[in-house]
Amino acid sequence: MNVVQINLETINDKITKIKQRLSIQDYEELIDITNESVESSEVAVNVLNEILEVDKISQGLEKYEKENINFGKFIEKTCRIFVGKAVTKKVILDYSKYENFKNIIVNMDNNKIGMVLRNFISNALKFTSENDTIQVNINLIYKNIKKIENKNSQIIPDEENQTYNFIRVEVVDNGIGISKENINKLFNTSIQIEAAKNQDGKGSGFGLLIAKKHVEAHDGYIGVNSYGLGKGSMFWFEEI
Repeated sequence: MNVVQINLETINDKITKIKQRLSIQDYEELIDITNESVESSEVAVNVLNEILEVDKISQGLEKYEKENINFGKFIEKTCRIFVGKAVTKKVILDYSKYENFKNIIVNMDNNKIGMVLRNFISNALKFTSENDTIQVNINLIYKNIKKIENKNSQIIPDEENQTYNFIRVEVVDNGIGISKENINKLFNTSIQIEAAKNQDGKGSGFGLLIAKKHVEAHDGYIGVNSYGLGKGSMFWFEEI
């Protein structure tokens, strides 16, 4: 697939070089065809890589290299990657709350948890319209693991009882939202056959499955909340 992708890009470059020899109609048609083919090949390569990653995780071959990470700086560095894309799309990406967490140290695999946050922000950008905001929230929370029946439940301590054992990150958007029947499909362990339909043709569905595996390998929790189609969504994870 990588060879096909490279060849398509080469063809695209050659078409551009002989532009003067072609009619405007022929040139535009050829460029459209090659651009569409390049995009399709990129999607195919990404899906194949994600399938291999899922298989690796399922077989217990994935390795996690945990170290003490400054969580505020981690949020800043990860979010900053998407600033240019957000500006281009005229979307406000607000991750300013990282400033309050520069003194928080979390033991985690920087690359794996970084992949989780990148996946959330990337998805939010896909489905958020111009002039809307994507908000990255961070909270310290307490969870009594022994008594929790619903993994999504949480307690945010009051000022007199500052005891925390989890840090929670939320990526909130005002995008297309998710229907109730599709929420449970997003982290499904089966192949996302209907991913193109569920995600408006903009994702394979494997990214969220991989994110779930990475968070669970850190003894954390992951989930999504949405009030329905057209009402935005909030993807979140909690790290010990």
